[in-house]
Amino acid sequence: EVRQFRSDWLNHLTGPSGQPTVEEMLHSKNMPFVETCLLAERSNNGIICLSNIPYEITRAEIIAFLGRSARILNDKEEPVHIIMDRVTSKTNDCYVEFVSFQDAVNVVDKHRAAIKQERHPKLGDRNVEMTVSSQAKLMKELFPTAHGIDWHQSPYAFTSGSEWDFQNFKGFICAEEMGMLYKHAEANSHASYAKGCPERPFECMISTIKKMPWYLTERITIKERHYIYDTTFKMVQYLKELLERGTMRRGQKPDFNRLTKQLLNRLVKAAMLCPGFTVSQKDNIAYTVNLPERDLREYNQPRFAERWCHQYALGVKPGVPLDVVEYYIALISAETSRVVDNLSVSRKRALKLEQSKTSDYWGFFWCEMNLPSGDAFDNMTLADIAALEWDAIEKVIRRA
Repeated sequence: EVRQFRSDWLNHLTGPSGQPTVEEMLHSKNMPFVETCLLAERSNNGIICLSNIPYEITRAEIIAFLGRSARILNDKEEPVHIIMDRVTSKTNDCYVEFVSFQDAVNVVDKHRAAIKQERHPKLGDRNVEMTVSSQAKLMKELFPTAHGIDWHQSPYAFTSGSEWDFQNFKGFICAEEMGMLYKHAEANSHASYAKGCPERPFECMISTIKKMPWYLTERITIKERHYIYDTTFKMVQYLKELLERGTMRRGQKPDFNRLTKQLLNRLVKAAMLCPGFTVSQKDNIAYTVNLPERDLREYNQPRFAERWCHQYALGVKPGVPLDVVEYYIALISAETSRVVDNLSVSRKRALKLEQSKTSDYWGFFWCEMNLPSGDAFDNMTLADIAALEWDAIEKVIRRA
């Protein structure tokens, strides 16, 4: 009778006996979790670079300038990257991603043909320069503080043993960068360049989220991810408040022709689709903007996402029914709780006191991982913490 309310996946897993074997539970085809960062992959899309653009240019103007026939990537992929200097907020060049390299070449050829006919295409009052570019140049522009990496190599080549410290790779972004980006978003009236295009910091954040090489989990630390997430969260929160309140925190009237609901939706969508953010981080963003339950399912969020407090690398595998996910979590919770209940009174009391400060949905899974604290935790890579999570899941399931 219970089986008729379950998904076919869960019924197949549990079988007639209602109890799957350890091998079945650990088999990759049945495992409902996945290292979400590894769902991302390196982009090889064609790219053009637009130079000498007006600093107040908008994304819509860029798309209109390229024309309907231009085969740029789908809107969901955020193909337009208007580069902003994160210190001065000045608008630099614009990069646009296309479905293929040939599509990018075709657009540039069309542009050059127009120039030959003495019809130089303009944006505003400026003659725009257009060239075929590369992912390497775009990445270098988007991550200017990432030293010790050769963006042209495949896979990327990293420098780590140079006697000159500045030549070594230390990360893709830094805290100061993200701090400046948020300041430009919050106080754009104080920066002469940002004043005319207040949406630019938000769009820069979208480009950062979309183009961050999340699949390089052995190169990205917990701390670095937090910088990106924290800035994204504060931007979402600020823009939502701004749209609801109608005035900026210092009383100025914002430009609602540029700071729009659509911009907020784009930022939220980029965050919710980000393979690098955890289930809990995405839930915080979803809660902030009151995303409906239906949308959460589309973003592959599990039920009770707010209770995934100690999952720092793993998420729900796309396409897995939610009851399968919850079956595994229930087993992990029951087994880890059983182990704790068999400990000495003092140890059990200490662990339960610690758990009372967090969620008990996954039981004592956090205890099984035996995570370090402080700087040691912050400096762990996403690959390191994923390995601990996988090991803990396997250990618990084999023991259950």
